[in-house]
Amino acid sequence: MTESAPSVQELIKSISDKLAANRELIAKAKSGRLDWRWDKKLERWISKYTPNFRLHQTIH
Repeated sequence: MTESAPSVQELIKSISDKLAANRELIAKAKSGRLDWRWDKKLERWISKYTPNFRLHQTIH
């Protein structure tokens, strides 16, 4: 992993910050009404910034 790539911890914090900023989204997720399309957007965002994200998850 290169120095310029965001660490998994930074990525998780960034996502957590985005989620914390949107309490309505959190409420929907807790009630099981989260739009699957939003899930896909998040997945694409993760893939875009960390191509090896799944690999990192597998390693840790």
